[in-house]
Amino acid sequence: MSEILTSLPEIAGGETQLLVLAGLFVGILMVTLGGALAVADRDNVERRLALAQGEQRAAAIEVRRNAAAEGSSSSKLARFVAPSDERERLAVRQRLVQAGFRGAHAVRNYYLIRTGLGLLLPLPLLIGTFAFALNAGSFTVDLPIIGFSASSTLILLVLLVGVGFYLPPLLVRRRIKHRQRAIREGFPHALDLMQVAVQAGLGFDAALAKVGEELQTAHPFLAEEFLTVNLELRAGKPRDRVLQDLAHRTGVEEINSFQTVMNQSIRYGTSISDALDVYAKEMRHKRIMRAEELASQMPVKMSLVM
Repeated sequence: MSEILTSLPEIAGGETQLLVLAGLFVGILMVTLGGALAVADRDNVERRLALAQGEQRAAAIEVRRNAAAEGSSSSKLARFVAPSDERERLAVRQRLVQAGFRGAHAVRNYYLIRTGLGLLLPLPLLIGTFAFALNAGSFTVDLPIIGFSASSTLILLVLLVGVGFYLPPLLVRRRIKHRQRAIREGFPHALDLMQVAVQAGLGFDAALAKVGEELQTAHPFLAEEFLTVNLELRAGKPRDRVLQDLAHRTGVEEINSFQTVMNQSIRYGTSISDALDVYAKEMRHKRIMRAEELASQMPVKMSLVM
């Protein structure tokens, strides 16, 4: 192989070398995918054999596979990129849910995207480096496109791998903050609408569904959460559990306090309308205090800029 790479600059030009490198990369990629498909085909063969041996055994196998964690799901590649620690997977899933990604394979896709970006971002630079190095017959020359030496190119490759690997967590964290801020800003309006709906004679479940329908345009994230709560209540899930899941999905402190107040009101039989009235007043007071805090920070921020 080394003799071929050494003689390649003598028998071919730069464009031909790039095509040869691209062909080698495609060949390696096809071999890798072929191996993965072979493993998947073997899994399909096992499933068909289980079906042939009896439907009951096949059903038990499917139940165990569906109950398994996402790191050991249908994608064989996900077993290598997803963490094996159950607590870490649950923490990642919690962050993805707070960001709005609730798919069944969200954790698996998240780690596949991280690994894919870490490999694909430096790939064009890597191919270009090998192409120009083979054309020049040395790996110590400056690259004609960007003017980097081999050592600088290696550092840039490492940086691109780091960017590809750590960019998805940063985007997820930014989306969580954006979503939580939008929910926090719309929650006082939702409380006012809920209080009006309860005072008009609607039950708590019907009031949540009505508020979710009314806020779809103004506050879509909060409306989505309320509609999800309504669907879970219709499915027969306990109300206290549904409200706790709402607080976990959003990660907003105000909604956590709201579910505590509502659960206590429902448990002890007190008036939900009075509880909503008291909590809405507290939320308005917090909103005023937050606005005053931001206003008091403006002189300091302006003095630093000026």
